[in-house]
Amino acid sequence: MSNFSYTSPRLRNILLGILAAAVLLTLFGFLGDIVKWTGAALLFVPARLGLIRQATTNEVLPVDFSTSPTSFFFPQAGQYALYTSDYDLLVITDTLIESGGRPWLVISSSDGKNLPVDFITRGLQPYDTPLAKGRPIYTFNIPSAGTYSISHPTRPSLTVYFVRDYVSGQEALHTSILVIESLGLIGLIAFFTYRRYGQKHRRLRAERAQKRQQVEAFWKERRQRQENATDGKPKSRWDDLG
Repeated sequence: MSNFSYTSPRLRNILLGILAAAVLLTLFGFLGDIVKWTGAALLFVPARLGLIRQATTNEVLPVDFSTSPTSFFFPQAGQYALYTSDYDLLVITDTLIESGGRPWLVISSSDGKNLPVDFITRGLQPYDTPLAKGRPIYTFNIPSAGTYSISHPTRPSLTVYFVRDYVSGQEALHTSILVIESLGLIGLIAFFTYRRYGQKHRRLRAERAQKRQQVEAFWKERRQRQENATDGKPKSRWDDLG
Protein backbone atom coordinates (compact mmCIF):
# COMPACT_ATOMS: atom_id res chain seq x y z
CA MET A 1 0.00 0.00 0.00
CA SER A 2 1.20 3.49 -0.78
CA ASN A 3 1.44 5.97 2.05
CA PHE A 4 -0.08 9.39 1.58
CA SER A 5 1.20 12.20 3.76
CA TYR A 6 -1.27 14.90 4.77
CA THR A 7 -0.08 18.36 5.66
CA SER A 8 -2.61 20.49 7.49
CA PRO A 9 -2.92 24.06 6.19
CA ARG A 10 -1.14 26.65 8.23
CA LEU A 11 -3.16 29.15 10.21
CA ARG A 12 -1.52 31.97 8.28
CA ASN A 13 -2.72 30.55 4.95
CA ILE A 14 -6.25 30.18 6.29
CA LEU A 15 -6.27 33.77 7.55
CA LEU A 16 -4.87 35.03 4.24
CA GLY A 17 -7.63 33.18 2.36
CA ILE A 18 -10.32 34.66 4.60
CA LEU A 19 -8.80 38.14 4.20
CA ALA A 20 -8.65 37.80 0.40
CA ALA A 21 -12.30 36.66 0.29
CA ALA A 22 -13.34 39.61 2.49
CA VAL A 23 -11.47 42.07 0.26
CA LEU A 24 -13.09 40.64 -2.88
CA LEU A 25 -16.55 40.82 -1.34
CA THR A 26 -15.92 44.41 -0.25
CA LEU A 27 -14.74 45.41 -3.71
CA PHE A 28 -17.78 43.71 -5.26
CA GLY A 29 -20.07 45.64 -2.92
CA PHE A 30 -18.48 48.93 -3.98
CA LEU A 31 -18.10 47.97 -7.64
CA GLY A 32 -20.54 50.64 -8.80
CA ASP A 33 -18.69 53.36 -6.91
CA ILE A 34 -15.35 52.12 -8.23
CA VAL A 35 -16.66 52.24 -11.80
CA LYS A 36 -18.03 55.77 -11.37
CA TRP A 37 -14.92 57.16 -9.67
CA THR A 38 -12.74 55.63 -12.37
CA GLY A 39 -14.89 57.26 -15.03
CA ALA A 40 -14.80 60.60 -13.19
CA ALA A 41 -11.00 60.48 -13.09
CA LEU A 42 -10.81 59.73 -16.81
CA LEU A 43 -13.28 62.51 -17.65
CA PHE A 44 -11.63 65.13 -15.40
CA VAL A 45 -9.32 66.53 -18.09
CA PRO A 46 -11.96 66.55 -20.90
CA ALA A 47 -14.30 68.42 -18.53
CA ARG A 48 -11.61 71.02 -17.80
CA LEU A 49 -11.03 71.39 -21.55
CA GLY A 50 -14.73 72.12 -22.03
CA LEU A 51 -15.48 68.99 -24.07
CA ILE A 52 -18.10 67.83 -21.55
CA ARG A 53 -19.66 69.03 -18.31
CA GLN A 54 -19.67 67.24 -14.97
CA ALA A 55 -22.05 67.82 -12.08
CA THR A 56 -20.49 69.59 -9.11
CA THR A 57 -21.25 69.04 -5.43
CA ASN A 58 -23.58 72.06 -5.47
CA GLU A 59 -25.57 70.42 -8.27
CA VAL A 60 -26.20 67.19 -6.33
CA LEU A 61 -29.38 67.75 -4.30
CA PRO A 62 -30.48 65.14 -1.70
CA VAL A 63 -34.23 64.61 -1.37
CA ASP A 64 -36.06 62.99 1.54
CA PHE A 65 -38.53 60.37 0.27
CA SER A 66 -39.90 59.35 3.67
CA THR A 67 -43.15 61.23 3.00
CA SER A 68 -45.12 62.13 -0.13
CA PRO A 69 -45.86 64.54 -1.68
CA THR A 70 -42.64 66.46 -1.12
CA SER A 71 -42.13 70.16 -1.71
CA PHE A 72 -38.69 70.71 -3.16
CA PHE A 73 -36.88 73.85 -4.25
CA PHE A 74 -34.79 73.68 -7.43
CA PRO A 75 -32.22 76.51 -7.37
CA GLN A 76 -31.58 76.38 -11.12
CA ALA A 77 -33.51 75.65 -14.26
CA GLY A 78 -32.26 72.86 -16.49
CA GLN A 79 -32.18 69.11 -16.99
CA TYR A 80 -32.03 66.90 -13.91
CA ALA A 81 -31.69 63.18 -13.25
CA LEU A 82 -32.91 61.19 -10.27
CA TYR A 83 -30.26 58.92 -8.74
CA THR A 84 -31.07 56.14 -6.30
CA SER A 85 -29.43 53.04 -4.87
CA ASP A 86 -32.64 51.73 -3.27
CA TYR A 87 -33.21 48.18 -4.46
CA ASP A 88 -37.01 48.35 -4.38
CA LEU A 89 -37.15 51.56 -6.41
CA LEU A 90 -34.71 50.11 -8.96
CA VAL A 91 -36.79 46.94 -9.32
CA ILE A 92 -40.07 48.88 -9.62
CA THR A 93 -38.55 51.15 -12.26
CA ASP A 94 -37.16 48.25 -14.29
CA THR A 95 -40.56 46.52 -14.13
CA LEU A 96 -42.31 49.67 -15.39
CA ILE A 97 -39.83 49.97 -18.26
CA GLU A 98 -40.37 46.34 -19.31
CA SER A 99 -44.16 46.59 -19.06
CA GLY A 100 -44.38 50.00 -20.73
CA GLY A 101 -45.83 51.62 -17.63
CA ARG A 102 -45.67 55.26 -16.61
CA PRO A 103 -42.98 56.67 -14.29
CA TRP A 104 -43.80 56.59 -10.60
CA LEU A 105 -42.18 60.01 -10.24
CA VAL A 106 -44.64 62.90 -10.64
CA ILE A 107 -43.39 66.50 -10.57
CA SER A 108 -45.91 69.32 -10.50
CA SER A 109 -45.28 73.03 -10.88
CA SER A 110 -46.97 75.72 -8.79
CA ASP A 111 -49.79 76.02 -11.34
CA GLY A 112 -50.58 72.28 -11.02
CA LYS A 113 -49.11 71.17 -14.34
CA ASN A 114 -47.17 67.91 -14.39
CA LEU A 115 -43.70 68.03 -15.94
CA PRO A 116 -42.63 65.36 -18.45
CA VAL A 117 -40.51 62.65 -16.82
CA ASP A 118 -38.59 60.12 -18.94
CA PHE A 119 -37.02 56.80 -18.03
CA ILE A 120 -33.27 56.31 -18.23
CA THR A 121 -33.23 52.76 -19.52
CA ARG A 122 -29.47 52.15 -19.48
CA GLY A 123 -27.67 50.75 -16.48
CA LEU A 124 -24.90 52.32 -14.47
CA GLN A 125 -22.11 53.75 -16.63
CA PRO A 126 -18.61 55.14 -15.87
CA TYR A 127 -19.76 58.65 -16.81
CA ASP A 128 -22.44 58.72 -14.09
CA THR A 129 -21.48 61.04 -11.27
CA PRO A 130 -19.92 59.39 -8.18
CA LEU A 131 -21.19 62.28 -6.03
CA ALA A 132 -24.64 60.65 -5.80
CA LYS A 133 -25.34 57.13 -4.61
CA GLY A 134 -26.72 54.62 -7.09
CA ARG A 135 -27.55 55.20 -10.74
CA PRO A 136 -29.90 57.50 -12.67
CA ILE A 137 -33.37 56.17 -13.46
CA TYR A 138 -35.32 59.30 -14.49
CA THR A 139 -34.54 62.52 -16.31
CA PHE A 140 -36.68 65.65 -16.44
CA ASN A 141 -36.45 69.34 -17.23
CA ILE A 142 -37.11 72.09 -14.72
CA PRO A 143 -38.26 75.14 -16.74
CA SER A 144 -37.47 77.71 -14.03
CA ALA A 145 -36.06 77.85 -10.54
CA GLY A 146 -38.64 77.47 -7.80
CA THR A 147 -40.55 75.09 -5.55
CA TYR A 148 -42.19 72.01 -7.08
CA SER A 149 -44.42 69.30 -5.65
CA ILE A 150 -43.06 65.77 -6.04
CA SER A 151 -45.19 62.62 -5.66
CA HIS A 152 -43.33 59.34 -5.21
CA PRO A 153 -43.21 56.03 -3.30
CA THR A 154 -42.18 56.40 0.32
CA ARG A 155 -39.85 54.51 2.60
CA PRO A 156 -38.54 55.46 6.06
CA SER A 157 -35.16 57.20 5.94
CA LEU A 158 -35.05 56.96 2.13
CA THR A 159 -32.91 59.59 0.39
CA VAL A 160 -32.56 60.01 -3.37
CA TYR A 161 -30.64 62.62 -5.33
CA PHE A 162 -31.58 65.15 -7.99
CA VAL A 163 -28.47 65.81 -10.06
CA ARG A 164 -27.93 68.22 -12.94
CA ASP A 165 -28.09 65.98 -15.98
CA TYR A 166 -25.31 66.72 -18.46
CA VAL A 167 -25.27 63.15 -19.78
CA SER A 168 -28.70 62.42 -21.30
CA GLY A 169 -28.42 62.86 -25.05
CA GLN A 170 -24.61 62.99 -24.80
CA GLU A 171 -23.97 59.33 -24.00
CA ALA A 172 -22.17 58.68 -27.30
CA LEU A 173 -19.78 61.59 -26.70
CA HIS A 174 -18.97 60.45 -23.17
CA THR A 175 -18.47 56.87 -24.33
CA SER A 176 -16.18 57.94 -27.17
CA ILE A 177 -14.02 60.01 -24.84
CA LEU A 178 -13.76 57.15 -22.35
CA VAL A 179 -12.83 54.68 -25.09
CA ILE A 180 -10.17 56.99 -26.55
CA GLU A 181 -8.68 57.72 -23.12
CA SER A 182 -8.74 54.04 -22.15
CA LEU A 183 -6.97 53.05 -25.37
CA GLY A 184 -4.43 55.82 -24.85
CA LEU A 185 -3.82 54.69 -21.26
CA ILE A 186 -3.43 51.07 -22.36
CA GLY A 187 -1.03 52.22 -25.09
CA LEU A 188 1.10 54.16 -22.59
CA ILE A 189 1.22 51.22 -20.20
CA ALA A 190 2.16 48.88 -23.06
CA PHE A 191 4.83 51.30 -24.32
CA PHE A 192 6.56 51.72 -20.96
CA THR A 193 6.23 48.00 -20.22
CA TYR A 194 7.77 47.12 -23.58
CA ARG A 195 10.48 49.73 -23.06
CA ARG A 196 11.33 48.41 -19.62
CA TYR A 197 11.46 44.78 -20.66
CA GLY A 198 13.21 45.75 -23.91
CA GLN A 199 16.00 47.42 -21.96
CA LYS A 200 16.22 44.41 -19.67
CA HIS A 201 16.34 42.05 -22.66
CA ARG A 202 19.07 44.11 -24.34
CA ARG A 203 21.09 44.17 -21.12
CA LEU A 204 20.79 40.41 -20.73
CA ARG A 205 21.71 39.90 -24.37
CA ALA A 206 24.80 42.12 -23.93
CA GLU A 207 25.79 40.19 -20.81
CA ARG A 208 25.42 36.88 -22.65
CA ALA A 209 27.50 38.19 -25.56
CA GLN A 210 30.20 39.36 -23.14
CA LYS A 211 30.23 36.00 -21.37
CA ARG A 212 30.41 34.23 -24.74
CA GLN A 213 33.39 36.35 -25.72
CA GLN A 214 35.07 35.60 -22.40
CA VAL A 215 34.49 31.87 -22.85
CA GLU A 216 35.76 31.96 -26.44
CA ALA A 217 38.82 33.95 -25.34
CA PHE A 218 39.47 31.43 -22.55
CA TRP A 219 39.35 28.43 -24.87
CA LYS A 220 41.40 30.22 -27.52
CA GLU A 221 44.06 31.06 -24.98
CA ARG A 222 44.02 27.48 -23.71
CA ARG A 223 44.43 26.05 -27.21
CA GLN A 224 47.29 28.48 -27.80
CA ARG A 225 49.02 27.33 -24.65
CA GLN A 226 48.60 23.69 -25.64
CA GLU A 227 50.01 24.38 -29.11
CA ASN A 228 52.94 26.32 -27.62
CA ALA A 229 53.59 23.49 -25.18
CA THR A 230 53.50 20.97 -28.03
CA ASP A 231 55.87 23.06 -30.16
CA GLY A 232 58.33 23.36 -27.29
CA LYS A 233 58.74 19.58 -26.79
CA PRO A 234 61.95 17.88 -28.20
CA LYS A 235 61.38 16.01 -31.39
CA SER A 236 61.84 12.21 -31.35
CA ARG A 237 63.69 10.24 -33.99
CA TRP A 238 60.45 8.97 -35.29
CA ASP A 239 59.56 12.52 -36.26
CA ASP A 240 62.78 12.76 -38.35
CA LEU A 241 61.89 9.53 -40.16
CA GLY A 242 58.58 11.03 -41.11
